[in-house]
Amino acid sequence: MQNKSGKNLPHILESSACTKDISEKSPLIFNGSKQTTWSGFVLRNIVMILFAISFSTFMLCKPQFLYKRISDNLSKDTLNKSAVTCGQINGSLAEDKSQTEATNLNWHFSMVQLSISVPVIVILGIYSDVIGRKYCLFISLIANGFLYGWTALVAALDLPLSYLYIGYAVSGLGGAHFNFFANMTAAVADSTGASKSRSLAFAILYLSAGIGLSSSEFVEGYIIKSYGFVWPLAFASLLLLFASVLVLVFFKDEIEITRSGIRNILTNLKTFFGDKENIHRFPKWVYVVSMVGLLLFFAPNDNREDIETLMELRSPFCWDSQYVGWFQSAESAIHMLAGPLLIMILQRFFSDETIAVAGMVSGMAFYLMFAVAVTDWMIYAGASSGVLILAVPPCLKASLSKMVPPDFQGSLFAAVYLLSVISTMAGSTIFSNIYAHTQTSMHGLTFVVMAGFNLVALVCIVSVIAFKKSDRGLQITTAIININESETKNSA
Repeated sequence: MQNKSGKNLPHILESSACTKDISEKSPLIFNGSKQTTWSGFVLRNIVMILFAISFSTFMLCKPQFLYKRISDNLSKDTLNKSAVTCGQINGSLAEDKSQTEATNLNWHFSMVQLSISVPVIVILGIYSDVIGRKYCLFISLIANGFLYGWTALVAALDLPLSYLYIGYAVSGLGGAHFNFFANMTAAVADSTGASKSRSLAFAILYLSAGIGLSSSEFVEGYIIKSYGFVWPLAFASLLLLFASVLVLVFFKDEIEITRSGIRNILTNLKTFFGDKENIHRFPKWVYVVSMVGLLLFFAPNDNREDIETLMELRSPFCWDSQYVGWFQSAESAIHMLAGPLLIMILQRFFSDETIAVAGMVSGMAFYLMFAVAVTDWMIYAGASSGVLILAVPPCLKASLSKMVPPDFQGSLFAAVYLLSVISTMAGSTIFSNIYAHTQTSMHGLTFVVMAGFNLVALVCIVSVIAFKKSDRGLQITTAIININESETKNSA
């Protein structure tokens, strides 16, 4: 593509021209050098909603199922008849033991799943830039569907909990849920320009996830309490199988499928990041610090839900499955429905990085409130204070995606979610062990450490903001904006 002066535009911002026809294939988002279509955009969000419903169902069932099974096993011991009696002194030792064993077992399962996921995410993430996102999404949906279905089978047949290692291993071979999110995020980035339209598209994607999470958790808590764990887990598995069919039949990649090898992709990425004369590329440390900020955010955020649920099940709260489901539904509504709506408003006035900083401050308030919580209302206040906690991922991902060539969005998000896996593994090890060893004397210590991670992440992102406001940062940003505006005019 050429601009009016006849000079070739840099490959980093190349895209095809858009049409002006208003139809099913008409552009949905116009601000930027690329546009996505109504059909493609809607399908991506439908698949995200289906995955969110399944994922939230599994995440709601998992810690409660482990805790109940372990508690029931302890109850069979004549010396521990009060093992599942929450809040009573004669059952407190058994309650503590159940909490510790459930936390440790959940950690072991996570380690199996995540350790297998690491090479898979690297391979599928990079190779998705060659073969497209469709088949990578399909693999992830099938693998996670197997895990959910296998867990339902273990619950239905009362098999030993050690059988769950099989399900987690298969899920790891599909890249776990990280592979799905990486490729879905890359698919959205493929079809939007390097402008605020991409941030908006990410916010809408997270809004769809919030709809799925909130609606599922509201209903599933009651179902778990009334009918147990088998039916919700089986439903989650079947829903992912249905989503995999939708992807296989209707999903269309927005990138050009090439036969380039992985070596060629890595070479091009090395050329891009190694070209010191490229005025459309930020210094390497900006990418590194942004990634570190994401890593430090993911570590507590990806591990808080299981610990949060276990804390709510024990004294002094003693919540049942239905109440846990209702609360998590309300929490998801706050974080993933109200949050993205606030992001859409804030994007009119602030940069992605600034909104991410606000999200980290919100996250610290969330963790610190949970750290000192001793009554139900303190937990409610903590959930409310975290209204912007999930503004961090879409804003930082949008910021990073604007700094790399459009042909390498899959590689970028593979790197992002590879860091997410690593940080989740590290976070699971750190936070699970802290909670297991301090939940009887200082259960809030885990959340204090989580807040500390967010504080360091905040410092990282503030340094990126400071550079972007410097003369050199403004020069690079202005150059990118000018190219985007020029290409948008030529595409019109």
